[in-house]
Amino acid sequence: MQRPETTPQIGKDWDYERRRKYVIETAAAGPAGALKSLARAALGQKVAVADIQPALTQMERRLDTADFAFHDLVRLYYQFPSQLEPATSDAIRKAAVNFKYWMDEPGPSSMFMKSENHQILFHTLQFMTGILWPNETFVEIRAPGSVQALKGRILSAEWIDARQRYGFEEWLAPGYLDKDVQAMLDLVDLPNEDNRLALRASRLLDLIFLYLTTHEWNGSLHTTAGRVYLRQVVTPQTQAVASLLWLLTGKGSARTGSGALALALSRYKVPGEALRFSQPGAPELTRTQQGRAARGSGVNTVTLRGEHAMLSTACDYRKGERGAQAQVVQATLPGAIPIFLNGANSVSDVSRPGYWMGNWELPRAFQVGDLAIAIYRHRDPLAFSHCFFPAPWMESLGERDGWIAGEKAGGYVAVYSQSGTGLRRAGLYRGFEIVSQGPANIWLVKIGGKRKYPAFGDFLAALPKPEFEANAVTVDGIRASWDGPLMVNGKPQPAPDFGLIENDWVKSEYGNELVTVRTPEGSTLRIGR
Repeated sequence: MQRPETTPQIGKDWDYERRRKYVIETAAAGPAGALKSLARAALGQKVAVADIQPALTQMERRLDTADFAFHDLVRLYYQFPSQLEPATSDAIRKAAVNFKYWMDEPGPSSMFMKSENHQILFHTLQFMTGILWPNETFVEIRAPGSVQALKGRILSAEWIDARQRYGFEEWLAPGYLDKDVQAMLDLVDLPNEDNRLALRASRLLDLIFLYLTTHEWNGSLHTTAGRVYLRQVVTPQTQAVASLLWLLTGKGSARTGSGALALALSRYKVPGEALRFSQPGAPELTRTQQGRAARGSGVNTVTLRGEHAMLSTACDYRKGERGAQAQVVQATLPGAIPIFLNGANSVSDVSRPGYWMGNWELPRAFQVGDLAIAIYRHRDPLAFSHCFFPAPWMESLGERDGWIAGEKAGGYVAVYSQSGTGLRRAGLYRGFEIVSQGPANIWLVKIGGKRKYPAFGDFLAALPKPEFEANAVTVDGIRASWDGPLMVNGKPQPAPDFGLIENDWVKSEYGNELVTVRTPEGSTLRIGR
């Protein structure tokens, strides 16, 4: 397995305006379609029907992800009408009134609508197209656009309010937060006399960007996530949110995408207090609670952004349940080298969950500082857990008392498997995989850096010796089990119940939309009503 190529880093020393222009110009030079047409219009170029035909065809056939391109077309229509040929404007209008916007509309469709990001993409499309064409008859509902706008307003407001209070079901998703950003930006910029929905969207954007800047590391997300794909983990520069973060901070790889282009064209401005978290001296440890589970609580996450390594965990989250695309534990070394755990029951790379994506049955996991513990107890006898550990991408390797450790650019990581299996020595993933044969195993993942351990050998020498029981482990004063409470130095810890987002500079309560940010410079940001 070869190290994926990375995009050359540019723009670190550019100001925001130069990066903004780069995003627009790069999109305008990209592949044909709605995104390219939107960028070309922003540069003053005319757009013909042929330029947007791929998006129109996708909408006409109601193919999956048609809502993605449709958002680009709607912004193109309302923000740059003078750049559209009359036939282009009419083609967008016809596509809009003939489109299917939600599951309760009768026409056939292969569009997926149920996931969190698709919900808000469709609901905001309902609202915006209804506002733009209030007197046109929308085919599926057999009613004027004003009715569609009312429906979209109600559903969008409900969706926004729930995320403002409870965060995201697709927490820290490196591909889909970009889509949520695009939907909110399109609401903010829509010409509309009633700006109440735009104000709600603007507040939620403040929260989304706070999530991004408190969790990014070198310009992309390397965290636990509610929905993730292998490519986004192994090649994080391809993440959709990476283009947003590059535009905002100059970190990472220069790219463009729908969210980044919408932000480059928007009147919305990310609060300076949120951007402060991408600068030196920001808090290293951040906790969140997101998603509104049936039990009344969401997923509690812990993320430690060290100077030389990063660790992120979804704590005590629905153990034993299916986690189709959930990333539970991930460590990261400089150079965007990921080390992560997952549970599978097949060798498929495309199923959800798959060999390297999601979890067949979720582990019970905890993170205390720089140590994560994950306990797998698969009921399926064919299931197993394993660790992606790309040894060839690291500069140094070491082993000590069952720990397998690696180093890159002063960042350290060590992994311990109760089953004792070492690195795979043959096959497709030789040198990249630590395998645990059998349905049950306990994993430990620990990070460090040269600030605390001047040499890699110092880190190895300090690795603790774990003591295992049937369904529990004790290590470094921490005891975690499949059923009992987490114990730290002999004291039981309360079940994780974090705020919506919290660290040394941020205070909030889960279920209360008010988030308060206070920076050391004395600046204060309040998000919410």
